Amino acid sequence: MRIKALFSFGLSLIFFFIITFIKPPIDLANAAISQVGCKLPTQSSALLSVLQKCVVPENNPDQFAWELFAFVNQAARFQEKTKQGQSTNNAIWETWADDPLTFPEKPDPSQPPQWPEKLSSPKQLRLRSKVEKSQPDADFIEFQKNQACTPENAPCEEVRRNKPAFNYIMNNDLWYTQGLTAKFQSAQKALLKGESVQDFIKFPLDSIEVKGDWVPITENQKSEFHWNYDEKGDLYGLIAMHISSKALPNWFWATFEWVDNYGRCDYIGCHDLFGVVPHNLPSKQAINQQYSPGKITPELVSLFKEHGLTESWGQEWQHYRLKGSMTDFTDSTGQPLLLGNSITEQGFVPSASCITCHSRAAVTSLGKDAFPIAGFRPFLPGVGETGSKQTVGSAEIQFPNGPLTQSYSGSPDPNWFYRGISVQNSAGVVDVQAEEILKNLQMDFVWAIPFNAKPAP
Repeated sequence: MRIKALFSFGLSLIFFFIITFIKPPIDLANAAISQVGCKLPTQSSALLSVLQKCVVPENNPDQFAWELFAFVNQAARFQEKTKQGQSTNNAIWETWADDPLTFPEKPDPSQPPQWPEKLSSPKQLRLRSKVEKSQPDADFIEFQKNQACTPENAPCEEVRRNKPAFNYIMNNDLWYTQGLTAKFQSAQKALLKGESVQDFIKFPLDSIEVKGDWVPITENQKSEFHWNYDEKGDLYGLIAMHISSKALPNWFWATFEWVDNYGRCDYIGCHDLFGVVPHNLPSKQAINQQYSPGKITPELVSLFKEHGLTESWGQEWQHYRLKGSMTDFTDSTGQPLLLGNSITEQGFVPSASCITCHSRAAVTSLGKDAFPIAGFRPFLPGVGETGSKQTVGSAEIQFPNGPLTQSYSGSPDPNWFYRGISVQNSAGVVDVQAEEILKNLQMDFVWAIPFNAKPAP
């Protein structure tokens, strides 16, 4: 009897130990979505199935923006050594395929680029894509692309994409000019058959692209930034970050800034209903000033903890603030919605719209960039001629005293992509448009394709 009682007691202890200390493996593929938020997994392989059940991008866009931020900024499993022997400080997005890997200088269709299974190539920073007046009184702009960046001409920039986005570019031959030409021809044939080409280029649901802008910093400034080294061993701090996700048909857009950026909330304010209080910071009348950091919410602290953004790694990311998120071209009244980063959209923040600008990512029948100056309209007269220099990190950045140009905003113009053929009736009156001819083929909001694809020899 005593032995039976002891045996039962022993089984009870074992059962208690199992349910208390041993957790069953989490089925990330079938993980339920919380009603108060979309909990992204810690494994990239499970991202697609979770997003398919997620409605947060539209209903709680600021929360989803921070979910993406915490997801892509998990510490990478693999680090590397620079040529000078420094150890990198990579977040997972910094190990994804960058533009130089995705779009080689001399593409060979028989040997497409391969996904970096452990690490991408060392950080190759480029001059940020910005607009400048080539001459003080010029009426045109200079749009910089693919120019090498050094600490002396920072901010520097990089664009990276996750494996689903990378594979889509490779599998559809969107990484070189001849592939784009063939895609355009196929789309034109489909259009002439009466088929829609709106989704002719359509990235998978779990695609993510990240743009990061960097300035040189000193060793003593590491604690104030997410920091990393470039391929030459120069030390940089992150000051701006765009994240775009195909979670919505026209992508989801979010932009983040280093908390002490000058002019962070200028012109259009800063808006975040999830991660910081106060939730809204209006623009100051005097531009190029610093803004209050506000206070990070307990919900954001909890989110960071869930994704391993804790201790010294988590402290790096508490120096960043959401500028805003975007899910549509206009509000319910038809007014254009605006979103622009003080660094990446410097010079046109008052009219910036991530979604409208990227809708113009398109190629011509020759597979070339349809809009070499992206989403920009002509210069505004008499503004932005001079500005002030401010120290960010250890870099001196010139801030204009006003907008240099205008960006398109609001709904896209069909004339950017189609031209119609009209016919006359027997009375010589022009009838309605008989058919549409493809003028430029959209690249599903991905500027990296028309910007970077090059012809195969």
